[in-house]
Amino acid sequence: MEAKRAREDSVKARINARLEEAERAEAERVRLAAEEEEERKKREEEGADGAEGAKKEEAKVERPEPATERVPAKEPGVTNIDSDFKPTILKVWEELSETYKGQMKKVFRQVRVQRERMTGGFDHI
Repeated sequence: MEAKRAREDSVKARINARLEEAERAEAERVRLAAEEEEERKKREEEGADGAEGAKKEEAKVERPEPATERVPAKEPGVTNIDSDFKPTILKVWEELSETYKGQMKKVFRQVRVQRERMTGGFDHI
Protein backbone atom coordinates (compact mmCIF):
# COMPACT_ATOMS: atom_id res chain seq x y z
CA MET A 1 0.00 0.00 0.00
CA GLU A 2 2.84 2.35 0.88
CA ALA A 3 4.70 1.47 -2.31
CA LYS A 4 1.59 2.30 -4.31
CA ARG A 5 1.21 5.62 -2.51
CA ALA A 6 4.89 6.40 -3.07
CA ARG A 7 4.51 5.57 -6.77
CA GLU A 8 1.45 7.82 -7.03
CA ASP A 9 3.32 10.61 -5.25
CA SER A 10 6.25 10.31 -7.65
CA VAL A 11 3.87 10.47 -10.62
CA LYS A 12 2.19 13.54 -9.17
CA ALA A 13 5.58 15.15 -8.55
CA ARG A 14 6.65 14.52 -12.16
CA ILE A 15 3.40 15.93 -13.50
CA ASN A 16 3.70 19.02 -11.29
CA ALA A 17 7.31 19.52 -12.36
CA ARG A 18 6.34 19.38 -16.03
CA LEU A 19 3.47 21.80 -15.46
CA GLU A 20 5.76 24.23 -13.67
CA GLU A 21 8.32 23.93 -16.45
CA ALA A 22 5.64 24.66 -19.06
CA GLU A 23 4.42 27.65 -17.06
CA ARG A 24 7.98 29.03 -16.77
CA ALA A 25 8.50 28.58 -20.52
CA GLU A 26 5.20 30.35 -21.24
CA ALA A 27 6.10 33.21 -18.89
CA GLU A 28 9.49 33.57 -20.60
CA ARG A 29 7.81 33.60 -24.02
CA VAL A 30 5.38 36.30 -22.89
CA ARG A 31 8.23 38.34 -21.39
CA LEU A 32 10.23 38.14 -24.64
CA ALA A 33 7.19 39.12 -26.68
CA ALA A 34 6.63 42.15 -24.42
CA GLU A 35 10.28 43.20 -24.75
CA GLU A 36 10.11 42.91 -28.55
CA GLU A 37 6.94 44.98 -28.57
CA GLU A 38 8.62 47.66 -26.46
CA GLU A 39 11.62 47.74 -28.80
CA ARG A 40 9.32 48.05 -31.81
CA LYS A 41 7.46 50.96 -30.18
CA LYS A 42 10.77 52.71 -29.37
CA ARG A 43 11.90 52.38 -32.99
CA GLU A 44 8.58 53.75 -34.22
CA GLU A 45 8.87 56.73 -31.87
CA GLU A 46 12.40 57.40 -33.08
CA GLY A 47 11.20 57.42 -36.68
CA ALA A 48 12.79 54.16 -37.74
CA ASP A 49 9.45 52.75 -38.78
CA GLY A 50 9.96 53.78 -42.42
CA ALA A 51 11.07 51.53 -45.25
CA GLU A 52 14.43 50.87 -43.63
CA GLY A 53 12.78 49.65 -40.41
CA ALA A 54 10.46 47.36 -42.35
CA LYS A 55 13.39 45.88 -44.29
CA LYS A 56 15.25 45.21 -41.04
CA GLU A 57 12.19 43.49 -39.60
CA GLU A 58 11.85 41.28 -42.69
CA ALA A 59 15.53 40.39 -42.60
CA LYS A 60 15.30 39.53 -38.92
CA VAL A 61 12.44 37.06 -39.29
CA GLU A 62 13.40 33.55 -40.36
CA ARG A 63 10.74 31.07 -41.34
CA PRO A 64 11.25 27.69 -39.70
CA GLU A 65 11.00 24.59 -41.80
CA PRO A 66 7.88 22.50 -41.27
CA ALA A 67 8.01 20.15 -38.31
CA THR A 68 7.27 17.14 -40.50
CA GLU A 69 10.52 17.65 -42.35
CA ARG A 70 12.58 18.04 -39.17
CA VAL A 71 11.08 15.16 -37.21
CA PRO A 72 9.85 12.05 -38.99
CA ALA A 73 6.49 10.63 -37.99
CA LYS A 74 6.70 7.99 -35.27
CA GLU A 75 4.51 5.01 -34.69
CA PRO A 76 2.58 5.29 -31.42
CA GLY A 77 4.11 3.13 -28.73
CA VAL A 78 3.92 2.42 -25.05
CA THR A 79 4.75 5.48 -22.99
CA ASN A 80 5.56 5.99 -19.35
CA ILE A 81 2.00 7.13 -18.80
CA ASP A 82 0.73 3.64 -19.62
CA SER A 83 2.92 2.03 -16.99
CA ASP A 84 2.26 4.79 -14.44
CA PHE A 85 -1.52 4.62 -14.64
CA LYS A 86 -1.92 0.89 -15.33
CA PRO A 87 -2.54 -0.01 -11.65
CA THR A 88 -5.08 2.79 -11.32
CA ILE A 89 -6.91 1.75 -14.47
CA LEU A 90 -6.98 -1.90 -13.36
CA LYS A 91 -8.31 -0.90 -9.93
CA VAL A 92 -11.09 1.20 -11.49
CA TRP A 93 -11.96 -1.68 -13.83
CA GLU A 94 -12.15 -4.15 -10.93
CA GLU A 95 -14.40 -1.82 -8.92
CA LEU A 96 -16.61 -1.25 -11.95
CA SER A 97 -16.96 -4.96 -12.65
CA GLU A 98 -17.73 -5.73 -8.99
CA THR A 99 -20.41 -3.06 -8.75
CA TYR A 100 -21.91 -4.14 -12.07
CA LYS A 101 -22.02 -7.77 -10.97
CA GLY A 102 -23.60 -6.82 -7.64
CA GLN A 103 -26.21 -4.64 -9.32
CA MET A 104 -27.15 -7.36 -11.79
CA LYS A 105 -27.46 -9.96 -9.02
CA LYS A 106 -29.75 -7.59 -7.14
CA VAL A 107 -31.93 -6.98 -10.22
CA PHE A 108 -32.26 -10.68 -11.00
CA ARG A 109 -33.03 -11.48 -7.36
CA GLN A 110 -35.79 -8.83 -7.35
CA VAL A 111 -37.25 -10.22 -10.59
CA ARG A 112 -37.20 -13.78 -9.19
CA VAL A 113 -38.83 -12.69 -5.91
CA GLN A 114 -41.49 -10.72 -7.79
CA ARG A 115 -42.20 -13.69 -10.08
CA GLU A 116 -42.48 -16.05 -7.07
CA ARG A 117 -44.88 -13.68 -5.33
CA MET A 118 -47.09 -13.41 -8.40
CA THR A 119 -47.18 -17.17 -9.05
CA GLY A 120 -47.48 -17.99 -5.35
CA GLY A 121 -50.97 -16.55 -5.13
CA PHE A 122 -52.24 -18.64 -8.04
CA ASP A 123 -51.45 -21.93 -6.32
CA HIS A 124 -54.67 -21.71 -4.28
CA ILE A 125 -56.98 -21.62 -7.27
